[in-house]
Amino acid sequence: MNSPKVSVIIPVYNTEKYLRQCLDSVVNQTLKDIEIICINDGSKDNSLKILNEYASSDNRIKLLNLIDNKGVSFARNFGIRVSKGRYIGFVDSDDWIDLNFYENLYLTAEKENSDIVAASTIVNVKQNKKSSWNWNKGSEDEKERRLFFISYSWFKIYRRDFLIDNGIFFQEVKIFSDVSFTFISSMLAKNITISQKGQYFYRNERISSCSDTAGLDRSPFILFDCHNKIYEVIKATNALNDTDKEKYLKLAKFFAFTNLEKWTHKIKKEYKNEYFLKFKAYFSILSFETNPYFDKNNSFVYQAISISHTYKEYAKFVVHGNINKMLGILVSAFMFNRGKRVFVRNFFCIHGFLGVVVLCLKKVKKILS
Repeated sequence: MNSPKVSVIIPVYNTEKYLRQCLDSVVNQTLKDIEIICINDGSKDNSLKILNEYASSDNRIKLLNLIDNKGVSFARNFGIRVSKGRYIGFVDSDDWIDLNFYENLYLTAEKENSDIVAASTIVNVKQNKKSSWNWNKGSEDEKERRLFFISYSWFKIYRRDFLIDNGIFFQEVKIFSDVSFTFISSMLAKNITISQKGQYFYRNERISSCSDTAGLDRSPFILFDCHNKIYEVIKATNALNDTDKEKYLKLAKFFAFTNLEKWTHKIKKEYKNEYFLKFKAYFSILSFETNPYFDKNNSFVYQAISISHTYKEYAKFVVHGNINKMLGILVSAFMFNRGKRVFVRNFFCIHGFLGVVVLCLKKVKKILS
């Protein structure tokens, strides 16, 4: 028996409300030669009942049942090890995909001989409202491509042999499991491609589709371990020469800085100062001057961190910076529209600026809270 073209791995944890829509989008793919690996990760609702129903009517579904909740990382790794497909894809059980999603990605992978192929469009779904994020079709900038590929794992397919041969598996942490997996796979891939067709619908309404995150109020601290894992792999791998290792270490530091910094504001209030101090110490020896990935905005943030002794001090600097940025946009808007600009152009420019003002004020309010 020939191996299927794609193995679709779906970890499931307490998603009975969304599971049918997810499974319908996968079993009805235009690419029929797929295997569908569903891992019930200790669900306590009717998810297992729904999975059994679908498995009984479609022999492509391989159902694996875990008695206890092991987390999304364990479930995905389990799926990778038992998979038989030429390529591997991941779908979260509260999300769904368009019906030609895997056909488009598979054809692109075969045509381009790719280790990884990503769909160009992610549709963010929240409270029945949809917004799309699209890859810039005309951009060939290597930095942008690599940064794009170190985001989530679920809107891509990976050549199975590439993952197995390089020992690339998910770090078994409760959340943020994509962080090291996506960076390391993108780093080691010889060819990464973006398919201009295919949409992944990401439901941004639940804390987690695969793990019970109750009590994980300190969960952002896990990120430090995730980024340390990336550094360890870069230094230990024999797949990169010294020049490439240095390049990816710089990219890894940029990725860590931007990823960790945003959680200084998102983490629960009682942990903000502890997290900030750990973040400050983590980057105490970071050199911005020799890292091409950092821009002026990153430099301002780093300087604010360097001179702040507490999170409150740092937050004040960030607020001050946002206000200055907002004023700069205001000046630019009026300068840009002087002279021969018609009224309609002015109207839309000013209204566009007001939108920026609202966004900045929302960010300031979030930081202060």
